Amino acid sequence: PKGTILLGQKGQSRVAFPGGWGTRGGGSFAPGQYIVEVWHKGNKLYEKNVWVYPGSVPVVPSNVVKVTGVDFGSSDESEMNIDYGETLYAGSVKWLTPKVHFSCKAARELTFYYRVFNTEGRMITVAESPVGYTQKSTDTAPVSESLSMVLPGVGNKTGSSYPAGEGKFELWLDGDKIYETTYTVVERGGGSSGGASGGKATYLTVEGKTALTASFGPAGGTIELFLNTDADMWETWGVPKWCELAGKTARSFTIKCAPNTTGSTRTDYMKVKAGGKEVRIDFRQESY
Repeated sequence: PKGTILLGQKGQSRVAFPGGWGTRGGGSFAPGQYIVEVWHKGNKLYEKNVWVYPGSVPVVPSNVVKVTGVDFGSSDESEMNIDYGETLYAGSVKWLTPKVHFSCKAARELTFYYRVFNTEGRMITVAESPVGYTQKSTDTAPVSESLSMVLPGVGNKTGSSYPAGEGKFELWLDGDKIYETTYTVVERGGGSSGGASGGKATYLTVEGKTALTASFGPAGGTIELFLNTDADMWETWGVPKWCELAGKTARSFTIKCAPNTTGSTRTDYMKVKAGGKEVRIDFRQESY
């Protein structure tokens, strides 16, 4: 915007409000860094960096797509050699690449928009980022209970986009946020917050065990599992496509299982990893 400011006498200080810009309903400013500049007669007099932080928007179930999980991998510049499920290390994650698992009730062209926030709460953007999002990807999906789509990786070749900590991922379709989850980036060799020596865990258990089995009935449901470890950080890996990570705290996580209408018993497994140790959890679900 531009505006006219009444100047005072020489040496006097004044506060000026030249005007603002945006929309009544909001949404003009996606999370990220902006630069405010003040110009006069073709000369830039002042500039200041301004950060807009992400707000909270509820997840809205889609009538067409049900997301069952998202895996994250780190790819090279050609978006090849993606290792899904491997530990993400700070400085080594160049292009964070999401792989979305979902079911589709109607054959149609899907355009997924997504937002990736790094561990500092900053939304990652690239040169071709749509306004308000990190990136988008379009593909035609058939009717299916089990589909996967690899979304374009985002980051940079220096590996500086993803410092250690927990980041957030949001998936949007038709203007609604239909899924969100987190991902974890760890320091190679361990963090500095008082965990096991050298970043290696001396123990890791889930529900007091180093391996366990969880069973669901045909209607599905949720189960909260508690873990115990002396590692600085831990992560979940390989959540079954017919389940989803529905919640996570410092020492627990919740798995939500969808109803089984396939007509047969289904089985799968996931792992919890921390400081070089891992616990395998086998899932079994009967069908209607």
